[in-house]
Amino acid sequence: MKQGFSALVYLVLILIMTSGHAALPSPLKITISKDIYPYMYLNQHGQAEGLVVDYWRQLAQQQDIEVQFFPATWPETLAMLERGEVHLHGALAGTPARAKQYELGDLDITIYSNVFIHRDMPHFTSVHDLKPLTIGVIKRSSHIATLQELIPNANLAYYSSIPDLYDAAVRGELFAFSAFDNLPVIYADYKTLNALFPLYRKMPIARNKLSYAVYENPALFQQLQIATNQIEPTFIANLEQSWLSAPTDKDTLQLGVSVNNPPYMHITAGGEAKGLIIELWQAWAEQTGKKIAFVPDSSANNVQNLEQGRIDAVVALPMSELISQRLKEAYHLYNFNSALFYPKHLTNLSLSKLNQATIAVFQNAPYITELKGKYPQLTFKRYVSLEEMLVAVQQQEAIGFIGGSAIMPIRFQQLNVADRYKMSDELVIETGLYTFVQTDNQELLETIHQGFANLDLEQLEAIEKRWLNEPDRYYAKFRHKVPLPLVERTWLNTHQPIRLGIVKDWPPMEFLDSSGEAVGITIDIINLIAQRLDTVFEIKAFESFAELRTALTEHEIDIVGGLGKTSDENAVLSLTEPYWSSHWAAISSVSSNKVIDIDQLAGKRIAIYKEYTLAAELPKRFVNSEITLTKDLKQAISLLQYNEVDIVIDTVETAGQFLRDTGYVNLQIQVLEGLTSEQTMFGVRVDYQPLVKMLNKGIRSLGEDGEKQVYKKWFDFQINQGLDKTSFTRLMLQLGGAVSLIIVFFIIWNLSLRKEVNLRRIAEEKMRFMATHDDLTQLPNRSLLKERLQQALLQHARHNETLALLFIDLDGFKDINDKYGHDVGDELLQSIVVILQDAVRKTDTVARFGGDEFVILLTGLMHRHDAAIIAEKVLQQLQYSMQLSIGAISIGASIGIAIYPEDGTDADKLLKVADNLMYRVKQQGKNQYCFSKPSF
Repeated sequence: MKQGFSALVYLVLILIMTSGHAALPSPLKITISKDIYPYMYLNQHGQAEGLVVDYWRQLAQQQDIEVQFFPATWPETLAMLERGEVHLHGALAGTPARAKQYELGDLDITIYSNVFIHRDMPHFTSVHDLKPLTIGVIKRSSHIATLQELIPNANLAYYSSIPDLYDAAVRGELFAFSAFDNLPVIYADYKTLNALFPLYRKMPIARNKLSYAVYENPALFQQLQIATNQIEPTFIANLEQSWLSAPTDKDTLQLGVSVNNPPYMHITAGGEAKGLIIELWQAWAEQTGKKIAFVPDSSANNVQNLEQGRIDAVVALPMSELISQRLKEAYHLYNFNSALFYPKHLTNLSLSKLNQATIAVFQNAPYITELKGKYPQLTFKRYVSLEEMLVAVQQQEAIGFIGGSAIMPIRFQQLNVADRYKMSDELVIETGLYTFVQTDNQELLETIHQGFANLDLEQLEAIEKRWLNEPDRYYAKFRHKVPLPLVERTWLNTHQPIRLGIVKDWPPMEFLDSSGEAVGITIDIINLIAQRLDTVFEIKAFESFAELRTALTEHEIDIVGGLGKTSDENAVLSLTEPYWSSHWAAISSVSSNKVIDIDQLAGKRIAIYKEYTLAAELPKRFVNSEITLTKDLKQAISLLQYNEVDIVIDTVETAGQFLRDTGYVNLQIQVLEGLTSEQTMFGVRVDYQPLVKMLNKGIRSLGEDGEKQVYKKWFDFQINQGLDKTSFTRLMLQLGGAVSLIIVFFIIWNLSLRKEVNLRRIAEEKMRFMATHDDLTQLPNRSLLKERLQQALLQHARHNETLALLFIDLDGFKDINDKYGHDVGDELLQSIVVILQDAVRKTDTVARFGGDEFVILLTGLMHRHDAAIIAEKVLQQLQYSMQLSIGAISIGASIGIAIYPEDGTDADKLLKVADNLMYRVKQQGKNQYCFSKPSF
């Protein structure tokens, strides 16, 4: 009978323990520390907050119970648990000693114990070196046992609460104290504490699991295990991201920075991140508009923090065994050289002549395998820090060590050992630095990649030059030859020649000329890339893109050019970064209404080349329009001539080249507003992924000079008015010769009179020039502009012609002027003048209207789209940064375009309309142009 009753009681207990949330007490009483930020603390209103609080609230919600928190100082929380005043302790470090005293449950969260060291203290190489210091600890904290184990007879100072410990540190009573990952921003004097004990000076001493604790209540502990196992891992990951990241706003990317790596990246005494890599990231932030915050730590801790979602990315690390499958390379940011360093008393040390010697290397060095292959007789031993390697050399455990060529001399100065070591010329190892993100964060990976890809080579070079004096700089080498890592160079050498497929008739992008030679934009770009990569491209021509794709799929060729970003192509090829950007144009009959805006395509019959990215987008955007896909532009123009379509859409380059070559006089071309430009890329066979990275480097190496070189060759449009350039030049030479003869005769006839007249004329012209021209830019001023505009209006009214006024205001000029001063502002304005004058004919007028405002007067226009082409040219040229005395500067422009006679018939009216249109552009996002009407 007793056995049956005992079995029944046991069964009831089992049912209670496994019946879900019903067995948990409600309210569940939990003790927490009131001052361990960000895990558990009291906010300014005295309410419990923190990671641990959110965890238990989530559990209470899932189990449908109430939860009640009992905050106290750390020693008191343990006392409350042991007195039975609460059901459990919310969170503590799960140490072996505590596992003997309490029943510990895992919260699936890792915490790190650290010793924070005063910024003025020496650079300690290990925890053992801290023995002379008094280290502050909290009574009954897990740090005590850890420090006593690591530092026998450690000198510890005990404090009852965390604020008391921090107060002592701020007062200068402590130069080291133990704490978890980050200092608490809620501490009253956080700024002072953080400045005195910066994050980069912390030294890790232990890694523990965050646990909850139950005291002498096994039934409750078992039920809690069931309940905590139901917490989703995604919730815990989000919890860590929310609470354990560096203290920034949610829109700020947190970037891990490896400390003590000057001039690439280091932390100043004031806690500010500096260095070449830091400035590259700051340029990236300006390019993308993203906010960033740098989180300094060791390389190993950065990797751990990124894996756990506590930071968003690591700015730069070499490939190494530290990098797990949970992290992925986002961008190859930089290369740096490493060399062998050894004591000066060892004269002419040669690794090849050493036998059975040990060389110290950094823990994350990626070149160990390469070194072992080159020097099999040597041993290469890993060390965490430079300080440890120096100790190893001093104690003759290693004969020398390998470190960054630019880093080590600076670090030697910091450690006062600059006179003890020298660098060997025998060994130079080039190592890549990569940005890393979490593997599943594809969106951030693409944002990082695209942001850096959009930075100009000139800008990268300028940043690099500010930090490195050596001539053999990474970005500087791109001008002549892209520096490829050994693995990429080996791959490229074993896969030569690279076969490029082109279509035979797609001018000016790619085509065969009359002699059968491959020419075009793609060819010029690939030839420049071939020079930079030091490789060979073999060109094969095909009749169509369909044949190209088939050849690529069957591996008859390796790459194709002229591709847009479409999803169906991604399955058979990999796309590079864009190497060309094209604007869209509309071709129509001169008797039809002109189309300059995308919205005017609604209801029209449209022909477009079937391979364009836009060809797939148009039917979705204009469901009522009839879209005809053609095999080439020639077929589309034929449909337009036979009135089977209303409009042909193609790129400005292709359309302009076609109309110039064919000489159609009954067709007009307008630049289309409201469409994003066509980004042209190379497509690479899917099994050639290393080639994608190398082509991207080649594309980036082109810089502004390479792009301008190709641009001027294929897209230097001019507006012609009857005389071609050859005829005009010949006529001017004839007139010039006749005038010269008259002048010579006149001088011979009366030399003295000529001198007097010339002197007077020069003085008068100088006075008139000063009155009618801007002193800085030498351009016509507002007065002369109005005079010329009024004369042009009379002439155009008489001949029923069209003219245009482009009112241009520079975007961001004031910021540059304020930041760098008026001298730089003047220098920038003079550079702008060159761009504006290059964009127009000699017969047109470029005037400075005032400040950063310019006006262009275009006369004798055939169509309004002629003005749009000039505006496009100006905006296109402003995309390239300008080299000034202080470095590369980028600026945009807002352009309002007024047309005579549609927008006005007098000078003041036209200027006012153009000015108002310019401000409309400013309001709509800047860096574009607009007319007052969509058509006229």
